[in-house]
Amino acid sequence: MSSAESADLVEAAVNSTNKTLVAGTAIFSDNPPLQICVSLFNLANVAFVIVISLRIDNKDVSRLYTLWLYFANAPNDVLQVIISILQLVGLVDSSGAWYRHYIDYVQITGKFFSEIAASTYRTLACLLLTATFMCYAAPFSFARIFHPTRRNKLYMVGLLITVTHAISNNIQSVISIHSEILHEWIHDIWYFSNQGVTFFLSGLLFLSYVLAIVAIRGYANKAHVQTESKILHRKQLISVIIYATTPNLVVFNTVMANAFMMAIAINIPIPERTSDKPLIFIGSIFNRLYRFSTYARLPILTVSTFIAFAAYRRILLAAIPFRIAFTRIPVNLGIFPHNPPLQISISTFNLVNIVFVLFVSSKITRNDMSRLYTLWLYSVTAPSDCIQIVISILQIYGIVDSSGNYYRDYCDFVQMTGKIFNDIASHVYKTLCLLMLIATFMSYTFPFTSQKVFHPKRRHLLYLSGVIFAVFQLLNSNIHTIVVVSYIDQIDLNLVEIWYISIHVLQSIIVLLLILFYVLSIVVICREVKNDDDDNSRAVHRRQLISVIVYATMPNIIVIIGQVANVFFYIISMQPINDRTPDNGFIVKASFVSQVYRYAGYARMPILTISTFVAFRPYRKALKSIITSRFWTVDEKSLTRPTTMISISSL
Repeated sequence: MSSAESADLVEAAVNSTNKTLVAGTAIFSDNPPLQICVSLFNLANVAFVIVISLRIDNKDVSRLYTLWLYFANAPNDVLQVIISILQLVGLVDSSGAWYRHYIDYVQITGKFFSEIAASTYRTLACLLLTATFMCYAAPFSFARIFHPTRRNKLYMVGLLITVTHAISNNIQSVISIHSEILHEWIHDIWYFSNQGVTFFLSGLLFLSYVLAIVAIRGYANKAHVQTESKILHRKQLISVIIYATTPNLVVFNTVMANAFMMAIAINIPIPERTSDKPLIFIGSIFNRLYRFSTYARLPILTVSTFIAFAAYRRILLAAIPFRIAFTRIPVNLGIFPHNPPLQISISTFNLVNIVFVLFVSSKITRNDMSRLYTLWLYSVTAPSDCIQIVISILQIYGIVDSSGNYYRDYCDFVQMTGKIFNDIASHVYKTLCLLMLIATFMSYTFPFTSQKVFHPKRRHLLYLSGVIFAVFQLLNSNIHTIVVVSYIDQIDLNLVEIWYISIHVLQSIIVLLLILFYVLSIVVICREVKNDDDDNSRAVHRRQLISVIVYATMPNIIVIIGQVANVFFYIISMQPINDRTPDNGFIVKASFVSQVYRYAGYARMPILTISTFVAFRPYRKALKSIITSRFWTVDEKSLTRPTTMISISSL
């Protein structure tokens, strides 16, 4: 196998007898819902940072670097979303494997852009570190090499080096797997030269980072020779060092993984590359760390940008108001989270919960309906908890209001963004669970119609449609809230009333349909139990329907509480705005119900997880298998399968 492939070493397999089938597993993206969520979050991240960058002075070094870096990352996420959608509809393979008997040009293109996105930081950060280091340590040489008129050209050269390296890696991969034109020694030279370039560029990055730290420490005690210009350049260098620290840890992990892959390639022949080898086992650990770190690459870079670069901090803090309201007349009490430590704890627990359930889901058959439903539900829920953690941190530092109230004379867009994602996370359950209830109910009562409507090839598309519907519904609801609170004097009240009623009618229809099919399912099961039908097919579908009923019972209680809260909000909306004071009886009651709903929402993810393992047999079996494999002896044959030589692309 060749270079620059983000793959799981332990799971990579090769058929040494006929040299066909799988050349390596998990080379490409194999989780479309998760990939779509990550890529969409990254695109929102890119758009946010670019908007901030455009408000910074053109001469700022950090601005130019950031624009180049984020523009180079954007095409990858757009392409990954397109490929994931093609995987969902079945036009592109979603196994993640690289097969020997054909070339998947669509996924290889996605892999190529993914490597560019991962490797661009290394090249551009090296230029940024070198420039700021020379600006401080060798200002005259810096003025010649990194003149403002040349910086764009230097970054362009760095990007071209990254693109050329990625092209070389992928061409060598394709030729080594699908062609026997070149001799084996040529493949080896090509492979090791690609790895040599990777180590060389990574080495330059670490060298410039270390030199910057040495320069700061060396000049720290020479206060008598520090001019105002020197002090300014020193601050810039410290900023770049702070910026590069966390991303460089990911690069270091990548370099370690590549080092192990090269050691395996040199020391262990292909037939002996089994998972019980210590070198392969340790290499697989670094490989897995690299894989999970790629999902956090852009968030890490964004957080580092705002922490390290003063220009970005100033723009961000100027955009976030420190005073929330003047008259502080509330529209509603307790509508936002107002306990940051509790929210951080809950969201962190939820994220761990999500990772655990997604891991167990990976052990279940792909065609299983409960697995498909769970993947969509948990993947859509994850961004909400990430955003809630960020908002809670801003509340702790006093940047965002922590009273939990929504005030009439001010729209808090930061907390409204968190509310939108939280609403999506809580409401997407209703839509997806309704689809699952209808599918299992019809498979039992109307099997032929069910085969047409809920064919396995259409399930991804149906769940995607459900998520899009839930997002549209919640955006419509929250946009209505913002418009009414901020622009009530500029729009027709009749239009506002019709808009509001349509929103609640739509939400109520979804809840009523969910409860209706839940009750119908129970009624059908009770009747069939009395009839004692022995048909095996119907018995299987009956067990599936019972599982879904058991699953939906506890979460539906939270749905009912939310519906009661909506009734209170509707009653409040019928009252004059001037009467909506904190001591208003309905507002006090609505606040109490809203808080009950919020605290019930804190338990939503644990309830869903418990319901998943209690109701769905595949999840119980997978969990039992995982526990058994950890505490009982594993058959030796399962640990000695041949693996190929895999290497990792750099961050």
